[in-house]
Amino acid sequence: KALLHLERVADRGATADFIASGALKTGCLRLDDAAQALALIAALLASRLDAHLDAGLTAAAGILDAYGAVIARARGASPYAPAPGVDLSQEQRTARCNACYDEFVRIHAAPSAL
Repeated sequence: KALLHLERVADRGATADFIASGALKTGCLRLDDAAQALALIAALLASRLDAHLDAGLTAAAGILDAYGAVIARARGASPYAPAPGVDLSQEQRTARCNACYDEFVRIHAAPSAL
């Protein structure tokens, strides 16, 4: 809910404060929230304020540390691998991982003052 609210408010200062408070610690953030958080982080990284950049970089690094291996594994798995049935949770996890990957690519491609 907090991420949705921050997205609607679109206040980089509030987002930076939220991140700096430790709200995105790996134990508190689920994979399905990570892509949404990364979209907010991308906005912080577009800022010229050091506090925003620091919060954004710290949060992006934390998400990458927590979920980088999961994202890489999910993206590397073959969608054509034989399976005895439909694995909906795997499909959902792959979709979430792809969303995170897309956000990381967008962050990486964005011009910044870094």
